[in-house]
Amino acid sequence: MGWTYYQNLARSYVDVRVAGCTSEYVENVAFMDDSGQKTVLDEFVTKGCDNVVLASGVFSDIANEYAGKHPNINWIGAGLRFNQGHTNLATAHIRSYQGKFVAGMIAASQPGVKRLGYVMALRISEPMRDANAFFLGAKSVNPDIKMTVLTVGSFYAPREERIAGLRLYHLYGADVLTYDSDSDEICKLAAEEGKLAIGHKSDCTVRHGDTSLASTILNWNDIFKNLVQAEKDGLWKAKWQSLEFVGFEASGLTLGTYSSKVDMATRTIAEAKVAEFAAGTDRVFCKNFTDINGKIHAPQGADGCFTSAQLLSELDWLHEGIQDLGVMPTPKDTVHSCYAFFGPITDFGWTYAHNLARNWIDANLAGSTSEYVENVNFMDRAGQNATLDGFVAKGCDNVVLGSGTFSEIANEYAGRYPNINWIGAALWFNLGHTNLATAHIRAYQGRFIAGMIAGAQPGVKRLGYVMALRISEPMRDANAFYLGAKLVNPDIKMTVLTVGSFYAPREERIAGLRLYHVHGADVIAYDSDSDEVCKLAAEEGKLSIGHKSDCTVSWGNSNLASTIFDWRASFELLIKATKDGLWSAFWQTVEFSGFEWNALSMGTYSTRVDMATRYKAEAKIAEFAAGTDRVFCKNFTDTTGKIHIPAGADGCFTDVQLVSQLAWLHDGIEDLGEMVVPKSCPRGQRRDALVAGLCVDCTAGSYADTEDQTQCQKCHSGLFASSNRATACEICPAGTFAMGAGSASCDACLNGTYSTGGSSACTDCPVGKYRSGGSAAMLSSCLICDIASYSSESGSSKCNSCRERRTTRYPSATTEVDCICAEGYYSHGSDCFRCGEGMSCDIGTTVPQQVAGFWIETKANVSRRLATSMEYSVFKCHSVQECPAGPPGTCARGRTGKACAVCMDMHYKGDGGECNVCGESGPVPAILAVCAAVFAVLALYFFSAVDPSTQMLTMVTIIACMGQLATMVQALGAIKNIQISWVEPVKSFLNVLGLLTLDLDVIRTTCLLGVDSPPVKYLSRLLVYPFLVLSLAIMLGIMQFVGRRVDPDRVINSQGVLILIFYISLAVSSLLPFHCVPNPNGTSAMSTNPSVICWTSEGNHLSMVVMGVFGVLSYPVFILGLVAWITWQFPKRIAAGGGIQLVKRYRWLFSRFKLETYFYGLIYLARNLCIALVPIVFAFSSHAQILATTFVLVLTAMIQVLLWPWRTTFANLSDMLINIMLILIMPGMCLLLPESDAKQKEVVAWYLQSLLFVALVSVFGTIAYMAYRHFWPSASYGAFLSHHKGGAANLARLFKMKLAPLTALEIFLDSDELESLDLLYDTVRSHVKNLILLLTKETLSRMWCCGEITTAVKNNVPIITVPCDDYVPPTDEDLEIIEKGWNNEQWATLATMGVMPEDMKAAYKHIRALPQLRFSRFAPFAEQLAAIEEIAKACRFSTGNFRSEQTVARTDILLLGAVNDAEAMCACQILREECQKLTQVQCSVASTSDEAGKFSD
Repeated sequence: MGWTYYQNLARSYVDVRVAGCTSEYVENVAFMDDSGQKTVLDEFVTKGCDNVVLASGVFSDIANEYAGKHPNINWIGAGLRFNQGHTNLATAHIRSYQGKFVAGMIAASQPGVKRLGYVMALRISEPMRDANAFFLGAKSVNPDIKMTVLTVGSFYAPREERIAGLRLYHLYGADVLTYDSDSDEICKLAAEEGKLAIGHKSDCTVRHGDTSLASTILNWNDIFKNLVQAEKDGLWKAKWQSLEFVGFEASGLTLGTYSSKVDMATRTIAEAKVAEFAAGTDRVFCKNFTDINGKIHAPQGADGCFTSAQLLSELDWLHEGIQDLGVMPTPKDTVHSCYAFFGPITDFGWTYAHNLARNWIDANLAGSTSEYVENVNFMDRAGQNATLDGFVAKGCDNVVLGSGTFSEIANEYAGRYPNINWIGAALWFNLGHTNLATAHIRAYQGRFIAGMIAGAQPGVKRLGYVMALRISEPMRDANAFYLGAKLVNPDIKMTVLTVGSFYAPREERIAGLRLYHVHGADVIAYDSDSDEVCKLAAEEGKLSIGHKSDCTVSWGNSNLASTIFDWRASFELLIKATKDGLWSAFWQTVEFSGFEWNALSMGTYSTRVDMATRYKAEAKIAEFAAGTDRVFCKNFTDTTGKIHIPAGADGCFTDVQLVSQLAWLHDGIEDLGEMVVPKSCPRGQRRDALVAGLCVDCTAGSYADTEDQTQCQKCHSGLFASSNRATACEICPAGTFAMGAGSASCDACLNGTYSTGGSSACTDCPVGKYRSGGSAAMLSSCLICDIASYSSESGSSKCNSCRERRTTRYPSATTEVDCICAEGYYSHGSDCFRCGEGMSCDIGTTVPQQVAGFWIETKANVSRRLATSMEYSVFKCHSVQECPAGPPGTCARGRTGKACAVCMDMHYKGDGGECNVCGESGPVPAILAVCAAVFAVLALYFFSAVDPSTQMLTMVTIIACMGQLATMVQALGAIKNIQISWVEPVKSFLNVLGLLTLDLDVIRTTCLLGVDSPPVKYLSRLLVYPFLVLSLAIMLGIMQFVGRRVDPDRVINSQGVLILIFYISLAVSSLLPFHCVPNPNGTSAMSTNPSVICWTSEGNHLSMVVMGVFGVLSYPVFILGLVAWITWQFPKRIAAGGGIQLVKRYRWLFSRFKLETYFYGLIYLARNLCIALVPIVFAFSSHAQILATTFVLVLTAMIQVLLWPWRTTFANLSDMLINIMLILIMPGMCLLLPESDAKQKEVVAWYLQSLLFVALVSVFGTIAYMAYRHFWPSASYGAFLSHHKGGAANLARLFKMKLAPLTALEIFLDSDELESLDLLYDTVRSHVKNLILLLTKETLSRMWCCGEITTAVKNNVPIITVPCDDYVPPTDEDLEIIEKGWNNEQWATLATMGVMPEDMKAAYKHIRALPQLRFSRFAPFAEQLAAIEEIAKACRFSTGNFRSEQTVARTDILLLGAVNDAEAMCACQILREECQKLTQVQCSVASTSDEAGKFSD
C-alpha cells in the first residue's frame, strides 16, 4: 500500500491509456541481490522489452550498466539517484518533500500537538530530505513544535514500523506520526492507539479513518504514460529529460482525503501551499540550514535554492532542532521467558493460574517460548538463588517470579542483571528498578462479590475462611469477603482459621473439617493455592467458594462460585513489550488490575445461586470494571478495637496500604489464629480433624500402614494385630488360623491338622503324611512320612517305622506292604541280608547282581536257617570288561572259569574283555612272533660286531634312545599291572605293547596250545629267554660248523643288550605268581589270572610259585647281581690299565654312558626292578602302588638329571623326557582310581605324612650339617697340588688322575676350581689333608705358590715335597733375590692374605728341611707310577687298588710326543688315559723311537 503499490497502479493505468501497450512485472527484486537483479533484467532483454522500468533509486548502478549495455532499449528509473550520460535512460523523481512540507503544516496545526514523530526508512538523502521538509512545514505554522526521528532500516518493515511508532507515541510523547516507508502500518497503529498520523503513498484516511489527518500520495500515472507514449511515438529524445523532477505542478503529488479532525482553516492553508507548489514556486530549501551537529549547509542553485543534485544526494542530514534517535535496534523475533513458580502447577490455585497464562502466551504470542521451575520454596533462599542463576545462565529475556514472597530476591536480581526484565506477580515492593514490573490483581474485588454470594444463601449464618498466612494480602481478602457478606446479610458471622502456608492441602482439609463441624461454618472460602476445600465441601455436602480455579466445574454445585485470576493480559503485555523493545513504555501499566482488565472472574455459578444474587454480583462486577472501587473507602475497626484510616485522597485505602498494611481482621470476625497440628500422623494412627491432637491410635485388630491415614483398616481373615497402633497386620503363623476380619490373635491347629501362614482354617493331614506339632517344620504343612516309614490313616500325628533292614521305595508310604528290603540288602525268605563288595542290591532285591569287575559264585545246598551273605562268594576280576554287570556268574563272551579269568578252549583273548574263536589263522601270530624273535636275536648278535671306534655319536644316541623306548614300554607294562580301570585309547595302546612285556596273549598262544592254562602260560613266559638263547646257540653252532668264527665277546654283548632291554619284562614275568590281590570273599588271587587262588592248590598256584622262585633267581636276581659285580670291577680294571678286555666284553653295560658315570647301568636296572616289584609289594592298595611308583620315578629322574649319565646330550634329554612322561602319567592314573575308601585314605595319609617328615628332616638336617661344618670343619680334599703353571701343569693333571681313585676325598687342582681362586689360601688352611708340592725350577718364584706354601707351614698342614729333574733347592741368597723379585703391588697382595717376607723365608727354609720324594719326568712310565704310589702312601691313601702299568705286545692307538719335553710327555700320558676310557681300546705312549718301532712291528 505504498511505493510499489502506486507504481503498479501506474503500470495498469498506462496499459489502459496507451494504445497497443502491454506490460509484465517482477516484484520483490531485492536491492541487495545483484545476481537476482541481473537475472530479471537479462530475461527482460531476452523477451524484447521496449521499455524497462526500474522502480527504485537503489537500482541506479545496474540501470546505468544495462543502459550502456543495451542502447536499443529505453530505460526508465523511478527515483534514480544519477545518470552517467545515457540518453536511453530517463530518471523520474517526484518532489515528495513538497507533500511532506504541507503534511507538516497540517500536523502542527492540530490542537494540543507539541511533538511530532517521524518513522524514517533509511538514513540516506531522500528520506532525510523529506523529514526535514516535514519539520520545516510544521515549524512554519507552530514555531515551538518538536520532532523526534526514529529510523527502522528498511523501506518495507511493517513490524519494525509498528514498534517504532509505539516507542514514539509512548516513550517520546509524539502526538502525530508520519513516515516515508512503503507500508501503512503507522496509520493502522494510530487508529488502534487512538493517536494521530499522516499517511504516505496511500490514502490512510480512507483505509484507517479520521486518525489519519491526510496523506502524501505519489502519483506515477502521467509520468510513466508520457515516457511510454514517447517511446511508442518515436519522440523519446524529445521527452526523456522532461520528467526528471515533478511535484504538485505535474500532478505527481496529492494530499489524499482530509480527516474530519483537520479544520477548514488548516485545509485552506494547506491548499494554498499546494497551489503555490503547483504554480512552480518551491522555496522549501532556499536558504542556509544548520544541521543537528551545528554544520551549515548552503544551497548551490543560481536561484538561491538547493539544486536537484543536492536534493537527491546531499541532504543526508537532519535539521537543527530535530531529536535524532538513530536506527532503532531490531526487535526480537523470539522472546524466552522463565517462570519461577511458588507452588506446583497442579495446585488448581495460584500457580495453576500462572501456568495457564504461560501456556496461553506461548500459544498466542508469535516467537514466545518459555520454561519453568515449580515448587520454588520461599523459605529456601539457596534454592531460589540456584533457580534464578540457572535462568540467567540460560539467557532468559524475562524472568517471571510467581509470588510476593519473592520480593527481596526480585529486587536483588533486578539490580544485578539490568539487561533482563523481571516480572513479579504480587510483589510487595520495588526499590526503584525500571527493569522490574510488579503485577497485582485486586483479588479483594472478587472476594467482596464472593462474600455477597455466600451471605445471600438461604440459611447461611456463619462463614468460614481458611487463610494461608497472616500477612496483609490474605487478611485483606478475608476482610473483603466478610464485608461483601455483611452487605447482603448484616447478621452474618465469620470464623477465620490460618493454616500457615499457601499450599498445604492436608492442613486445608483439616481446617475445613474443623470450621464445618466444630465451628458451624455453612460456607467456607479460602485463599490458598489448592482446591482441597472445594473437594471437601463436595464430600461433606457443604458449601464453598472456590479460589483461583473454577471449583464449580471441578467439584459440582456445592461450590457457589470462584474468584479466578487471569494473568494473561498482564503477562502478555509485559512479555510483548520485551519482545518489541517497549518495556520502558509499559512496565508500570499493569501494577494493579482487576475486573477492568479482565484479570478477575467469578467462574461458573452453582445452580444454588439464584438469579437475584447473580444480578447483584454482576452489577458489582460492572461497577468494578467501570473503575468504581469503594470496598476499602472508610475507617475500619479491627478485632482488637484499633481503627485503621485510609490514606488516599479519595478517601480510600491506597494501593500500598492494600498490598502491605492490611495485616488485621475486621471487627466481628472470629479469629482462631494459626492452626498448629502435627505435620503427619505416624503409621499406626489415623487422622481425625475433629480431635484436638489430630492423631488417634488404631485399635487391636486394625492397622494404618501409611502416614496420615484418615481411617484404620481391619485385618483380613488369616491376619491379626495384637496391639493398638499397629502399622501392619501380622500373618497368622503356620499351624494357626484366624477366621474373621479384625482379629487380635490366632488360634492353634490340633495335632494331625495343619495350616499355612495366613490361613483362616486348619486342614487334616492326608494318608502318608503326619503332623505332631511343636517344631517349626511341622506347622505350615504335614510332613511326608520318611523313607522306611508309613501312615495309613488321615489326620495322623506320627508315622509307623518299617522293620529293621527294610525301607520303602518312595516317601509318603501308606501301608506296611510298602516296606521292602533296603538298598544294599537282598531278601531271602522273610529276612533281609547285606550285600557285600562286588554285589549290587537295589531296593527290594531278591537275588543280588554282580558289579562290573566282580564275579559271583553261587553256593548251593546252604541251609535256609543258616542263610547269610556267604550264600554268594565274590571274586574280583582282572578287568570290568571280563566280568560285566549282571546276574551271578555272568562272563564276557568266550570266557569261563572262576572270575571269568580264562578263555574257552580254542579261543584267544580279544578286545573288550571277550575271547574270540581261534579259527584257521589262530596260531599264525604265535608262529610269526617266534620266527621274528629268533631273527631279532641273530640280528642283535651281528649288530654287536660293530666296532665302537667306527660308530658316530649320532648312532650311539639312536641306539640309546631305542633302548630307552623299549624300557619305557616295559615300564608301562609293569605299571599296567596296577589295579585300575584303564580307559581308551590308553587301554588299547597298552595291549598292543603287551608283546614287549612278554604278554603271550597278544600273539594268541592259546590258539597254538589249544587251551588257556595259567601254569602253561606262565611256564611259556619263563622259557621265552632260554628259548631265544637256545635258538642263538643252534645258529651259532651252525655257523661254527660251516667255518664262521664265533666271537664270545660278541655273544656276551648281544645277550647283555637283550637282557637290558627285556629286564623289566623278565622281572615282571618271574614275579607274577607273587602278585596276589585280595578278593571280597577273603581269598586272594593272582592279579593276571584271578582264577588262580593264591597259596592254595586251586588253579595250580603252588606249582607256579615253585616255577616263580626259579624264575626270580634266574632273571632279576642273577642279572642284577652280575651287573653289580661287573660295575664294581670296572674302576679297578681301568685304573690298572689292564681292563680293556673287560670293557670289550661288557660294552653292552658301559658303552652308552659317560666314563665318569659308568655305574649308571646298575642304577638303571635297580629302578626297573623297583618298578616291577611295586605292584607286588603294595598289592593291598592301588593308591599305594601309584604313590610308590611315582616315588621311584621321581627319585631316579633326579639322579639322572644330576648325573646326566648318557654319552650324548640328546640321549640324556630323551631319558629325562621319558621319566617326566612316566611321572605325569601317575596323576592321570589317580583320576581313574575308584573312590577312596578308609584304608586307601589311610595309605595316602601315611604317604603325605612321610613326605612332610622327609622334607622337615632334610631342611633341619641341612641346617645342622652346615652348622657342624662351620664349627668343626673337616678336610674336603685329600691333597692340594701346588705347582708352577708353566712348568708342571700337565704333571699336576697326571698326578690328579692317578691319585683320585685312591681316596674318597677330592684332589684339589686349581685349574679345576677356577670359580674359587680367591679361596685358594682358605682351602689350604682349612680343607686339605696334604699339600703335594711339585717343585720345578720356577715353583718357588711364583707368588701364588709362595702364599700356598706359607699358609700350609703356618697352619701345620702336612707337606709332601716332590722335586723334579730341574729343581735346585734355594740358598739364603736365593731367598733374598726372590723377595726382591716381587714388586710392591705383589707383596701388598700377599700381605692382605697374611703373608709377609719373613713368613716366606721361614716357609721356604722349612721345606728345604723336609724329606723329598723325587720324580723323574723322563723316566719310563712304570717308574713314574711307582713314584706316584710312594707319594700316595705318604699322603696315607689306600694303594690296594693301585695297578702298575702292564706291558702289552700290541696296541690299537699309539701316541707320540716331544720326548725331550717333560710337559709334552705328561700330556701324552693324560691323552692315553682319556683315549682308552672313551674308545675302550688299547692305547700306548712311545717315549723313544725304539718303542715306537716295536709297536709298529
